[in-house]
Amino acid sequence: MDSNVDIDMTAKYMSASNVPVLRRLYRHELSVEEVIVRTLSAVGLVIGLVAVQWGGYLLFAFVSVLCHLSNPADWPGPYGPISDGYTLRRAWSHVWHQLNTHKLNSISRYIVHDVLAIPRKSRSTFVGYARLACAFAMSGLMHVLMDMSIGLTIYTSGGLSFFCTQILGIVVEDAVMKVYSTLTGAKRSHSPPRPSTVQKAIGFAWVCGFLVWTLPAYMYPLLSLNSDEGNHAIVPVSVIGMWKGVEALRAV
Repeated sequence: MDSNVDIDMTAKYMSASNVPVLRRLYRHELSVEEVIVRTLSAVGLVIGLVAVQWGGYLLFAFVSVLCHLSNPADWPGPYGPISDGYTLRRAWSHVWHQLNTHKLNSISRYIVHDVLAIPRKSRSTFVGYARLACAFAMSGLMHVLMDMSIGLTIYTSGGLSFFCTQILGIVVEDAVMKVYSTLTGAKRSHSPPRPSTVQKAIGFAWVCGFLVWTLPAYMYPLLSLNSDEGNHAIVPVSVIGMWKGVEALRAV
């Protein structure tokens, strides 16, 4: 797949100045074309990440099983079904890969319970959100370090802002669902009812809209970096370009 990004489109629709939405929407600076580009670029980023991560995972699984170091059953799929992603919390905990979950949860527990000295037996809402915030913040810092390794700075990387914004989204959706369950009386039941098709559709719309809003904070600085350096590709190797080179050599 040729991953070249048009430099004019990057400069017009995918620069750092295009990251904010609410302020620019209020000022009538957000065009329909930009919303479309923003949506498609977010979808493209997710597809690209899934392809790379899943491909690497399957490669390691193949080699490990081939060398009799493990069994196929030891390599469950890294991603959950998309149908489970009707809330941000479920999208991050059920659909997206959990390869770093154990490490992040261990760090968050250490910070909350050992550094902040909050009792481990505490089951308050505050403790749950504190651990959630620490896990997402650590993930953001990890992505900032990865961004710095390819040329971004700690100030231009959007990794921390993107992952910390997910905390806000989860808090908001938890509050909305709690208010809804209170108004409908669902909280009085022993177990929450399964969401209806309409509720899931609303949830999917919320998750997609939130990610379209927040993903560019992480993605656009990467695109701008490549564009500024004259390399207009997220992936530095073009498969089609390599194939054309091979064909050219054969023709000589």
